[in-house]
Amino acid sequence: MLTVLPSITHSVYIHAPVQRVFETLTTAQGWNAWFTQNTTLQSHKGGSIVFRWENWGVAGETLQDSGMVQEIQPPNLFAFTWHPCGTETTVVFTLAAHENTGTILRVTETGHTHIQTLTDCACGWGEALTLLKMYLEYGVTYKTVSSGNIAPQQ
Repeated sequence: MLTVLPSITHSVYIHAPVQRVFETLTTAQGWNAWFTQNTTLQSHKGGSIVFRWENWGVAGETLQDSGMVQEIQPPNLFAFTWHPCGTETTVVFTLAAHENTGTILRVTETGHTHIQTLTDCACGWGEALTLLKMYLEYGVTYKTVSSGNIAPQQ
């Protein structure tokens, strides 16, 4: 019997309009701008997603994971499944306007059955939301930092 562990939940304020945040999360171009390389994403319910990271992390690994869009409600909800470490989980992004100046973005991931995967993904989502915030607010990505260029990209 598999034990399902608690969900992961992170929230962040991003000083960017809800529509811009939503488009960044629901298009391959959006993901590839700040986090992945050669990701493909069919942004409709039942559409496929293939996330790809090249030269990622200290070890410079190439990683890939795939899933399916479960729900998409522009501009406030985007949900998909994927398989971190072989276990299918569900990721839900909810977006809400905040005082006409930005977006409150919340990510929740459910379905983890291994404590190590839960821990890794909990840390990973914290990192990912920070990277997304830095990209949308300042144009900075880990790609520009690793190349030595920390000036905002337009």
